[in-house]
Amino acid sequence: MCSPQPEVTNADKPRLESEGVLGPSFRAGWAASMSVPGFYRYWGKARPADDSAAAHHLLPYHCLDVAAAGRVFLNRASGLRRWLASAVGASEEAVVDWICFWLALHDLGKFSEAFESQCPEAVLALRGRQPRLANYGVRHDTLGMVFWRQSLFDRVVEGEWFGPETEDYQDGLHAWMGAVTGHHGQPPDLGAPIAWTHHFNRAEDSPAINEFCAAIRPMFLTPEAGRVPTALSPVDSVRWSVGTSTTTRCQPTLRAWRRSDTM
Repeated sequence: MCSPQPEVTNADKPRLESEGVLGPSFRAGWAASMSVPGFYRYWGKARPADDSAAAHHLLPYHCLDVAAAGRVFLNRASGLRRWLASAVGASEEAVVDWICFWLALHDLGKFSEAFESQCPEAVLALRGRQPRLANYGVRHDTLGMVFWRQSLFDRVVEGEWFGPETEDYQDGLHAWMGAVTGHHGQPPDLGAPIAWTHHFNRAEDSPAINEFCAAIRPMFLTPEAGRVPTALSPVDSVRWSVGTSTTTRCQPTLRAWRRSDTM
């Protein structure tokens, strides 16, 4: 069982000047603007060692960057694309859209104000105030999975994101979310009781996530892509192996999509 690890890197722990890049008047106007979707007030990456770069990269753009990179990779990997399409019983285009949708959600945990508090200057620049939660002790990969399971999934079911039987696919959907949130070499740590409300600002972070999801769903979940769980539901499990070298073999398993007592 993996315990949370501190994240103090140039990529995730930004170095900003005390005043930030945006001046006080811009910050005040930005914070006062009610027309800007809330998800634009979060940083995803911040100034690297090169001081000539931008102070921060907005979180929604970073999420879409990753989804775009995934699409380019899958578009070039024709053999893998055909293989996945055959495994799930959907078209290649639907499979690419489906995977890119999940990639866009990979950093859901960075919408946590606890994560954002690592750079109070960026929070001030983007929200016009200092962070109100400064207890970043749980990694953002775990926070994303915690929020998905404890809060967002209820809205997924209510909104029938994947059709009327969305709730029946929860084990498979949890597996996909765990795969993309666990993108730092380890799966999300769900061994200890973690309440999402201790790490997310209920009044701001939760609505921002809702807005972000509402914005990206039409981008990726086409009618056919949204039916991928339906295509998989009769299958008990789909297993595949990918040989990475003569000495290394990765054997991911796609478990049963419908709820079961074994997962």
